[in-house]
Amino acid sequence: INKEEEEQDEEAGFKQSVDQLTRFLPSSGVKKAYSYLKTRTLVEPHYSVSLPDLTRTTTTTSNGKVFYKFESISNINGIAIPAIVDYKIHGTCTILDSAVRFKKEGKNPQLKKLLEPLLEKAELIKSNQKKSLALKEALVLAVIEDSIRTGFAHKS
Repeated sequence: INKEEEEQDEEAGFKQSVDQLTRFLPSSGVKKAYSYLKTRTLVEPHYSVSLPDLTRTTTTTSNGKVFYKFESISNINGIAIPAIVDYKIHGTCTILDSAVRFKKEGKNPQLKKLLEPLLEKAELIKSNQKKSLALKEALVLAVIEDSIRTGFAHKS
């Protein structure tokens, strides 16, 4: 897409991120689409990162009763991992810039208040100007980004 088409799509309200477009696709459809691509491995992976797709959360009621449930975090992982690569290549990443911008200009005051501790961390990450983004930092930024996109604040 050229710049002019991108601006027209944005004006028409068609701007969507890849994860928003693919979030509800069944894996069989993604695998089928992938089968049409021609790929080759340039370098064999030399390490792996074990990331869970579910995390257990705890909720305590006002009368002290504790509830446990599991939440899907694969969308958080799907945001964090590309951000690490983007940061390594460019020295910054879209979700870091997005978090800092949301802290200054965010239009959802309730969400901004809920995310305040995480937004403070984002500003620290931005000010450090390191060569790499730690996984923990990327996950914090991914939680912020997912909250901004969905309007829901996540436990962190």
